[in-house]
Amino acid sequence: MSTNGTNGHRSDEVYKDIAPQVLLDFGGTASKARVRGVPVYGQYPRALIAAMLPWLGCARNEVLHVCSGSLPPGEGIRVDIRPEACPDILADGRKLPIASGTIAAVMLDPPYSEHYARELYGVKYPRPAQLLREAARVVRPGGRIVIVHYFTPKPVARTRFVKAFGLSTGFDMPMRAISIYEADGGQGSLP
Repeated sequence: MSTNGTNGHRSDEVYKDIAPQVLLDFGGTASKARVRGVPVYGQYPRALIAAMLPWLGCARNEVLHVCSGSLPPGEGIRVDIRPEACPDILADGRKLPIASGTIAAVMLDPPYSEHYARELYGVKYPRPAQLLREAARVVRPGGRIVIVHYFTPKPVARTRFVKAFGLSTGFDMPMRAISIYEADGGQGSLP
């Protein structure tokens, strides 16, 4: 029995109430049958996940990563629209096959422009507001949403803006905004 870092529970047991209609694959046989070797762009710096956990108020394995790109298996629940990314859930981040109010926290790292979406990812540009609305739908009351982008999007319905940070990934690289939102219904005990 694989526990995959879920406090002794099997991965499929922990997530069965989140997306019962979706096949979740945590490195099992289904992922081994997928095609590897295709370049997959997109992944925020891994240290960012650990840095955001105090702001998210949940365990690392409870985070839903939308537009997860090349994030490795076992890093929360990975969602991407591209099969070559080998996500746990193959879906468009604007229409997640997940029940409302069931996710502890969401991190979004979409393509930052129409050009990036088309040229690097081969997908239609997902507008940040569309992704935030869908994240607000699936996150629990009081759950947090983090989006990595070139700008800080306005809060969407049923969310409030919490904080924004600047992220530098190196010299001569563009800065990114790390924006945090909270879904309505929270107790306000997180930073």
